[in-house]
Amino acid sequence: MAKALSLLILCYFIGSIPWSAIVARFFSGPSVDLTKEGTKNVGATNVWILSGPAAGCLAALGDAAKGGFAVLMAR
Repeated sequence: MAKALSLLILCYFIGSIPWSAIVARFFSGPSVDLTKEGTKNVGATNVWILSGPAAGCLAALGDAAKGGFAVLMAR
């Protein structure tokens, strides 16, 4: 039971990492606020629009990786 609960908490924290915001700030600087520019959605598409295709692809990969990692941890 304790293992399952700790795994649930770990996966929750992995899922809470905002890869899109991190990548957008790395590529475009701290002045980029995804919630106020572009589509106003904190996601890879908005990163693509505001920071370019390379940043958008990295944001999508980061989001996919955290989902895949959580699934692997659950197995």
